Amino acid sequence: MSFLEKAARLAAAQAAEEQVKLYQAPALIVFDGHWEGREDQLTRFAREFEQSGRRACFLIATGPYLPLSMMGDPRFSLLAELTHEISSENASELGRHLNAFLRSHGGTRSEAEWQRFFEASSVQSDRGITAFWIALSFWLQRLFDMSETVQAWVYRQFKDTVADPELRAAIISIAAFSTERLPLPDAMLPLGKRWPVSERLADLQGQAGALGLMRIRGERERYWALIHDILGRFLLTSLFYDREALEALGFGDAQNPEHLRFLVFCRLSTLPVLERPDLREIADGFAISIFKIDPAHGHSTFAPYWREALTALDQMPRSLRTTSRTFLHHSAISRRRIAKDTGAFHLTNDERAELLVRAVADIEAALSINDEIGGESDLNLLNSLAHGYHDLAEAEQARQAGAERINELQAKARDATRQAYRLNPDNSFVIETYARTLISEARTTPDIAAENAIEVLGIVYAANMRSQSAQRSFALGRLADAAMDILLATSPQSLEEREPRTEAEAIVRALRALAANVVRFEGMDLADYPPDNRVRTAELLASPELRGNVQAVKLRYLLACLDQPYDFAVQLELLQSLDAGSVSLSPQLQLEYAVLLHQRDRHHEADRLFRRLRQLWKQEEHYVEIPPRLRWLLIPEKQVHRQVHARVSASGEGRYFARVREFQDGEVVFRPQEFGQSEIRPGVAISGYITFGHNGPFLRPLTAI
Repeated sequence: MSFLEKAARLAAAQAAEEQVKLYQAPALIVFDGHWEGREDQLTRFAREFEQSGRRACFLIATGPYLPLSMMGDPRFSLLAELTHEISSENASELGRHLNAFLRSHGGTRSEAEWQRFFEASSVQSDRGITAFWIALSFWLQRLFDMSETVQAWVYRQFKDTVADPELRAAIISIAAFSTERLPLPDAMLPLGKRWPVSERLADLQGQAGALGLMRIRGERERYWALIHDILGRFLLTSLFYDREALEALGFGDAQNPEHLRFLVFCRLSTLPVLERPDLREIADGFAISIFKIDPAHGHSTFAPYWREALTALDQMPRSLRTTSRTFLHHSAISRRRIAKDTGAFHLTNDERAELLVRAVADIEAALSINDEIGGESDLNLLNSLAHGYHDLAEAEQARQAGAERINELQAKARDATRQAYRLNPDNSFVIETYARTLISEARTTPDIAAENAIEVLGIVYAANMRSQSAQRSFALGRLADAAMDILLATSPQSLEEREPRTEAEAIVRALRALAANVVRFEGMDLADYPPDNRVRTAELLASPELRGNVQAVKLRYLLACLDQPYDFAVQLELLQSLDAGSVSLSPQLQLEYAVLLHQRDRHHEADRLFRRLRQLWKQEEHYVEIPPRLRWLLIPEKQVHRQVHARVSASGEGRYFARVREFQDGEVVFRPQEFGQSEIRPGVAISGYITFGHNGPFLRPLTAI
């Protein structure tokens, strides 16, 4: 099954699950592997696309390691895993297919020739590792007869064709960038003693076809690259074993082919031209991916040279450390990962503390820089800063620092965590950091242990009720386990025999009822507890002394969503009590509040709240979703969809609106194509059902069910 078929099936399956008929085919936007390392930008683009109201399916090729932004985003689903493997049968089938196109050019190959080519181009074919695709183009053009390895042939062409040292150095630089699937800008090439190197490379293209050298024209800059990253690796590997040529190019210190690649990058990273604003993305790339040291998330290539990599980052143009949030943040991430990974990096306690001191200093410096378009957000920086301070406190404790120093660092970690949580209380990574901080406080400060553990349970259970990746749910679930253990360990058994004396004791008693007869809490979400336990817990949380307690009301709301999913009156009452208190609702709860107002016929209030939320979506990044129980306007008593009647009003900016009688003549967006017409004139009466999205209500035809 092709990727496009799988993408289409996935979209159809999701639509069927949501009981939504696809009246308009979504656009399919494909991103190839050249976007690797910039997945955060793709995630932001996906959010902007969604916020614009457009429908699209993104098909993205990534490396084997996914970035955290994708792992924690339920929008992304794994379709398939690609390799370069090809079987003997597939090679023959491809040969028959290509022969149909080669026949008119006199270039057909026999079945036996295809088989010989397959066998000769395979390396460790029993493991599926093959150079088949690299050699194919050259072989079909009869440039290469397979009498030698592809690597040897490419390097021989390089030596025979490129004699000038300037051009050799330029092509080696291009090869190194191509191994990272990055094009090298013209501006990073040497000027040349007699003639610009870029122009001489253009003259060389026709003579050095084996190198796969190509020129790319951007909007403002021109770039050079090799047609495949493997060609770059072939070239650098062969150069390493040619000691005379290696010495001539100034890389005699290279210890192995990978170290040679590293040294080429080190030379390029010090170029003053990287200070130019138009090369900022390339410069940031050295910290984001090239010199990134983060083995757990796929950046392990240069881990053996981590000290040199950090030095190389420090030796890049100074302006990057004073103007680029992204550069500072990712440099700090490398230092923090090195300090944390005690198995891979054998450091003294002093060295770990020094790395972490520098990491938090860089993140604080990044926060002091004005936010840049497309750069690191305050949210990401604050979340990293919190982790950095937590790690530094542990490192200081390991080297027996004073209690005052450790308390200071823990206080700074809590402060950064709370700032990040205020910015986006719905982000799963921020939730995890915030919950860790609360648990850490609970373990060191018994007086607030129960209160903190209760808050952790509330935010974790709320997060896991929304769709999460398995890894995120597991990470959050472990925090819920820890919180429940703290509650059961710190609360007295006598609570079950006497009336609680404080609000905290009352909540603990309710949670003891939730955990009654449950042996293990590992991996349990709120929905996994016995229904009778949940009902009893809700009754205890509804006691008069807890009606003003924020954590109790939040837990009651979560339980009501589970056990009374269509009792919108109770759910709305609970959110109203939270909104009327001193605690502001998270964007996710505000969204549910707005939909519940519509469900209870308070449409003008709902419209005002949705207007505020649409402004919030434009200003900040939030991942929110409509729970399945609230997706359609319902008659809750019957749990059936509620039919509405509307009259088309004026359209604007390509969008159509209708005044819905049941919404007190409030305007609702609709698509005329779903009603069988390309456009509908104002005044026409239509009937339908209402669905809800993050931007508000949407009118759908009666055939949508």
